[in-house]
Amino acid sequence: MSSPFWSQDYKYIVAISAAVTLIFIIIFHRSQYTDITNELNKYNSINAASFKYKSENGVHKINEIQFMDGMEFEQFCGNLFILLGYKIDYTPPTNDYGVDILARKENEVIAIKTKRYSNAVGIQAIQAVSAGISHYQATKGMVITSALDFTPQAKKLADSCNIILWTLKDLQEIVDQIEVQTDPE
Repeated sequence: MSSPFWSQDYKYIVAISAAVTLIFIIIFHRSQYTDITNELNKYNSINAASFKYKSENGVHKINEIQFMDGMEFEQFCGNLFILLGYKIDYTPPTNDYGVDILARKENEVIAIKTKRYSNAVGIQAIQAVSAGISHYQATKGMVITSALDFTPQAKKLADSCNIILWTLKDLQEIVDQIEVQTDPE
């Protein structure tokens, strides 16, 4: 004799409860996704004067780049372009066609590849962003790295493809410029 719990009526109740729970989870996660998207859109319109690249004691945080992971470095670069007056979009973490960030201002669209490296960045990053320029119909391309340099082959290809290269030193100069522009003194 079977248990009354597993009678036909209870099987339907359990199935309906599971379906309702699943629907609730889907709706809840979708609303969380919408909330996150809305927050990111608000963050993209950040006021340059409210964002500082220095610590409380006035020392630049540029040295913290060496401790960032790839995603944090990408966010750092995106924030930098926001402060430079661009509207940015991050591409998906995978299948991004060689581009991490699209920076837009007026008729300019920059396809940006970020590389959080300690060694010189090679030719593959230049090839990737070059393909991404075409895919995203960008007006120019850029590779930004936390490294101190690019390989000679990368520099040569970037020059022939008109790809802009920024190293850690270039980032420091940009941060210094932004700091001067946003300093209330």
